[in-house]
Amino acid sequence: MRRMSILTAAIMALTLVAASCSVASDKIGEKIAEKAIEAAAGEGVDVNVSGSGDDLSVNVETQDGSFSSGSNIDAPDELTIPFPDGGNVVLTGVQDGDAFASIVYARDRYDEITGFYEDWTGGSTDEWETSSSTFQMGEEVQRNSTWSASEAGSVIVVSD
Repeated sequence: MRRMSILTAAIMALTLVAASCSVASDKIGEKIAEKAIEAAAGEGVDVNVSGSGDDLSVNVETQDGSFSSGSNIDAPDELTIPFPDGGNVVLTGVQDGDAFASIVYARDRYDEITGFYEDWTGGSTDEWETSSSTFQMGEEVQRNSTWSASEAGSVIVVSD
């Protein structure tokens, strides 16, 4: 599990470093960052950095699984929880057949997205526990809804 934490941190750092590279030095920055992550992670790690700016993506393949970060990357086929159309998949991972994805939607779709998961979890054969919270910070309101199915080991979190 330690390797997963190191790779996740490395991906985030790489995304920031690569995004800050100038257009002329993108390829050089990509190669340096790829080699640095591969060296830190050890043998059996393949890192691919492509694009730049808003189109930057990072894919890391290891013996233990894969991780991807970027803008509009593909959701993993292993993901068993459906998600509404129109989101931007920005982070994914697969390890031992288990998958996760972080998907960003427009903030004004919070009620629609939570309704989608209320309907889906209500019709699921798994038993889902739900919780919701609201935080007020000045004029800003932050809402969070969570569904978890401990038997299936699944968690859904929606925040606005």
